[in-house]
Amino acid sequence: MFYDNLKQICAEQGLKVTPIVNECGATGSIAGWKNGRSPSSDVVIKLAMRLNVSTDRLLFGAERYNLSPEQQEFIKIYDSLDEEGRTIVRAALYYARDRTGSTAPEVLPPVLIGNNPLEYGMDVPVFRSTPVYDLPASAGTGLFLDSDTYTLMDFLVEVVPIETSFGVRIRGDSMSPQYADGDIVFVKQQRTLDHNEVGVFVLNGSAYCKRLIEKGGKAFLASSNQEYPPLPICEYDEVRVVGKVVGSITP
Repeated sequence: MFYDNLKQICAEQGLKVTPIVNECGATGSIAGWKNGRSPSSDVVIKLAMRLNVSTDRLLFGAERYNLSPEQQEFIKIYDSLDEEGRTIVRAALYYARDRTGSTAPEVLPPVLIGNNPLEYGMDVPVFRSTPVYDLPASAGTGLFLDSDTYTLMDFLVEVVPIETSFGVRIRGDSMSPQYADGDIVFVKQQRTLDHNEVGVFVLNGSAYCKRLIEKGGKAFLASSNQEYPPLPICEYDEVRVVGKVVGSITP
């Protein structure tokens, strides 16, 4: 029982239970714990940190698994979900376990999301929310990550490169056929680019998606469409690299 474990740990450290519980924000909970109620994961983590013991020691009276802070946070999030949210998490875990080749149980209890059955082994789409900026709307400031002129869009995780910081919607055909009008390029925020890399630049207050060309001691912002001449970067130009294009998608 949780309370018995807590009482024993406090006794070992010469502490009184009630002040420790109050300190961890669980005032009034002791009576329920004595009757067999379980504390929330948030309270367990706070008590474990205060007493410098593992959550397993508090919950089970002995060490079972050493949970990392990230794992403890996952438990906290899971406890905060409603039943539908927990169903989605369980289904995703079963699916992930199967993908890694671990042995799955022969029979899993059926789960429902609303009235829709979600069966073990069923493809569970996972999405990543990414801010997408409109290139012309950002021109003039170039402060893509500091601006609120973006749309938060959900993409399947497999189409968004892991290093992506944000997306930019291409306007015009200067980068076609590589990137067409309306395409979204995924950008990794960084301050420098190498020769022949495609990135997002701010040149004299205007934002561009171009390829950096360095030749003969000079630098140019080049388009993929040969109908557009390269933009030379002159000595007194103000130019800043916003980031490197690491992928794209056609919505």
